[in-house]
Amino acid sequence: MAFACYAPTAQDAERLATTIAGENGLRPAPGVARRLVDTTGGDRAVISREIEKLALYLDAAPDRPADLDHHALDAVGADLGDAEMSRAIDAVIEGRVDDLGAELAVLEEAGTSPIPWLRQARPPPDRAGRHARRDRPGDSVDAVMKRHRVFFKEEASTARSLRRWTPVMLATAIQRVRTAERAIMASGNAGGVVAEAAVVALSLAIARRN
Repeated sequence: MAFACYAPTAQDAERLATTIAGENGLRPAPGVARRLVDTTGGDRAVISREIEKLALYLDAAPDRPADLDHHALDAVGADLGDAEMSRAIDAVIEGRVDDLGAELAVLEEAGTSPIPWLRQARPPPDRAGRHARRDRPGDSVDAVMKRHRVFFKEEASTARSLRRWTPVMLATAIQRVRTAERAIMASGNAGGVVAEAAVVALSLAIARRN
């Protein structure tokens, strides 16, 4: 048995966003579907959550459709840049609990789904964990980075992870983040507090170690 699975193109993702919007009684204006895809990273689960939020905001439903324009996205849509999310992730990785509280407040105020930044919280420790398992004893962090050809944009976060996180902590961090992801996407979930609790626990753990 063979199963062919291809990564969706930008056009595919936009069609998906338009379809989900239609199922929720929304008629996207030109450019709105593309903006939804861009701000959610093309993640179907996150797109669905954003559209559900927009439908609630516009009081739309299949039996009472409404136009979804850029003004609605400006009002309640998630539109955070990488810098805002990266600051929160850096606070987690470095155990800066006080700073993390402020950064989480910024994310909450923006009204974004926690899934994008929660997934960003996983790669640095995940990469570090893979590198650490393959590491040769006594190697410096720089040697590990060079040998594994870490992408230059990920060098800083990966180096910090390697210096601060033990293998046990890395495994625990990855598991906690994955559990939080599943909980956030489950029906009747507690919302963003699930993600916030997970990253605060990780930040506290690294703060105690330091």
